[in-house]
Amino acid sequence: MSEEPVIIKSVCVFGEIGESTSSTVIPELLETNFIEENIKELHLYICSEGGMLSHCFALIDFIQVLKRQHNLTVYTYGLGEIASGGFFLFLLGNKRVLFPNCRIFVHEHITIDREPQTYSDRLKEDKTTEKELYETYINYTSTQLKVSNKRAKTLLAKNKWLTKRDIKSFNILGEENEPSPQG
Repeated sequence: MSEEPVIIKSVCVFGEIGESTSSTVIPELLETNFIEENIKELHLYICSEGGMLSHCFALIDFIQVLKRQHNLTVYTYGLGEIASGGFFLFLLGNKRVLFPNCRIFVHEHITIDREPQTYSDRLKEDKTTEKELYETYINYTSTQLKVSNKRAKTLLAKNKWLTKRDIKSFNILGEENEPSPQG
């Protein structure tokens, strides 16, 4: 009895994550017929300094739906640098692999002014909007790493390049993941 070969779909996310990234990657995945092509694995190669969290989470949400709909195993590969939103995207993998020279940078959310408005209106909006965004990425990080929200906050408050010790301490590669891309 021969085993069926595992069919893999590979996608690259390089550079700043923004409208250009999500408008390229999401349609590429939409055009893929996972059922007809019998695709069981999605390999996501990431080299990104981060970018807009809204576009990063659009990719994350979309890929999570694909994972459930098609029973996909997602592998994420860190190449060169994964930072900020690129780090969140990396956490999406069921299996997470760092290439030998990949560096990881984490930090707390940085707000960006969108449009002019009164100071009091801005304070009201920011307290709600920024708190919701912060809670979203803390909850996501804690779920993906299988740690408490407090531990996820500790990780993201580091605002630094992670050491090998940090990567191991926060279980960023997961227990069953290979430490190199040969897996």
